[in-house]
Amino acid sequence: FDRQPMSQNWRDRLFDRSTLQAAFRLNGDILIRTFTLISTFALFTNLSSSLGTLTLATNSLMLQVVTLAAYFIDGIAFATESFAGQFHGQQDRSQLTRLLRLAGGSSLLLGLVLGGLFALQPIALFCLLTNHNDILAEVPRFAIWLIPVLGFGGVAYMLDGYFLGLTAGAILRRSSLIASLIGFAPIALLAWKFQSSHLLLACPQWIYGGAIDYFGTARSCHAEKVSAFANGSDRVIEPPVFYCNDGCCFASERPQSLQPARSRKWPVAVDRAW
Repeated sequence: FDRQPMSQNWRDRLFDRSTLQAAFRLNGDILIRTFTLISTFALFTNLSSSLGTLTLATNSLMLQVVTLAAYFIDGIAFATESFAGQFHGQQDRSQLTRLLRLAGGSSLLLGLVLGGLFALQPIALFCLLTNHNDILAEVPRFAIWLIPVLGFGGVAYMLDGYFLGLTAGAILRRSSLIASLIGFAPIALLAWKFQSSHLLLACPQWIYGGAIDYFGTARSCHAEKVSAFANGSDRVIEPPVFYCNDGCCFASERPQSLQPARSRKWPVAVDRAW
């Protein structure tokens, strides 16, 4: 895609203050998202142990299936991340919308198919992961939860890659925190209080909440503009965009035709709205 030439040499680009701040901000958002994800799975396992050894073993086996399915779904997420970054660099919003619909439908369908296979044939498939008869006898009670977990999870994984391609780290951070605190935590506490064997119910609710917040933010992101004054009147122009070249990401300046008339120099910084 179109890469605007930079007047600075590679050392100036490497140590550019605004670029370094944007990079560390994005990495901080990804760190929070990842820490929230790991903490949720760890809490899920810990609460499962309080319900007994058999429940712990069964839920751990379910998480293994989720992890196995993630390897298939992440293929769509990685492709979405690559194309989203390319279309965002080209400022092609129509292609971004098409990508979101195609990748979302594909990941949802793949997740439902994988979850349906394990739900319809639990003994035949789970016997490949364990040979303990007591666990295999318990699995069919919980296998049905794999359908919503992998269905909504597939969409959430895809949208994670989509917003990574847009370098929208704030969306990832906010979505993970909202989904964990509002979606997962209340149901997990109820499952612990009532000692419910269906603790796995907390996991699809957590992923579902994240997917809902992702979709809402995605819709607002496409419509977002930056307003600037030019010759005493309002003009709507696009926000600055990240471009990546040879592993170095930087914010590109806007063409002169899109800049305000009173200021011919767009600040090289990432717009906070993105």
